Parts: sequence; structure tokens; C-alpha cells
Amino acid sequence: YNLNDSTVMVSNSTFANNSADNGGGIYNDGMATISNSTLADNSASKFGGGIANYETAMVSRSTLSGNSAGFGGGIYNRSTATINNSTLSGNSATGFGGSGGGIASYDTVTVSNSTLSGNSVGSSSGSGGGLYNASAATIKNSIIANSLVGGLSTNADCNGNGNSTFQDSLIENASANCNVSGNLTGDPQLD
Repeated sequence: YNLNDSTVMVSNSTFANNSADNGGGIYNDGMATISNSTLADNSASKFGGGIANYETAMVSRSTLSGNSAGFGGGIYNRSTATINNSTLSGNSATGFGGSGGGIASYDTVTVSNSTLSGNSVGSSSGSGGGLYNASAATIKNSIIANSLVGGLSTNADCNGNGNSTFQDSLIENASANCNVSGNLTGDPQLD
């Protein structure tokens, strides 16, 4: 729990089987740097099963898996989040109309050299099983695949009305507003 613009660095750590209203694994309202760590099977009744970010979060060489929340099963972002060389898999947004099984971002998110696979939104009225972007997302050299929304894969990997920029990435099933032109699409055969 990082509050009041404090700085916290987490390295070579495991956060597992924790629960909270917001930020089941980590709640950040300051500057958080998470590296070489695992956040697994955490839950939040509202936002951010793995991480709820309200300031600046940097995640590198880490795994977020099996986390769940109403919105943002893996990561819920309301400010600036950078994810690099990391894996988000098996995370879920469980709320009615929930969004972002892997990542729900309502501000600026950058994902590079990472894989989002097998994330889901339980409700068919939700969106963005892999990534839900409502503001600005930059995805570089990454894979977003095998996502579900309400049990279906159509447009499930990326959705939202924000500005999404993809570079040298593979997106299996994205909605038209994710603008994946010039990138690879299709099944990466991860499962």
C-alpha cells in the first residue's frame, strides 16, 4: 500500500492470495517500481486485482496471473503505467460491465516486450479482455491474445475508445477502434 506520493521499490517478491477493495496485490498512489516479481491470485472487489495504480507505476520482468477485480483484473490504471518484459495471464474483470481483464487503463499506459494472454472479462456487457483503453495506450513488440469477453473471443483482445498505438505487435482479435493496422493479427498459437 503506497500512499501520499511516496516511493516504493519492490524486487524479487511474491504477492499472492491477498484481497482488498482496491489493489488486491498492490495499491499505488505514489511512485512504484516493481521488478522481477510475481503477483498471483490476488483479488479486489472494485479495481485492480493485481495492481491499482493512481500515480506512476513501472512494472518490469514480472508476472501477473490469476488476479481478479471488478475492473482491471491484472492492472487498473488511472495515471501513468509502464509495463516492460512482463506477462499478464489468466487475469479477469468480474464486475457487471467490467473492463480490462489484463489491463484497464483510463490514462496513459505503455506496454513493451510483453505478453497478455488468456485474460478475460466475465460479463458480455464488458470489454477489453486483454486491454481496455479509455485514454492513451502505446503497445510495442508485444502479444495480446487468447482473451475472452462474456465467453467470446470476438474483439476481445483490445477495446475501448482511447487512442491506441501499436508497433511491431501481434493482436489476435481487436475491435476496430484499437487500430492495429500495420501489425500482425491472428492466433499466435500460445495454447
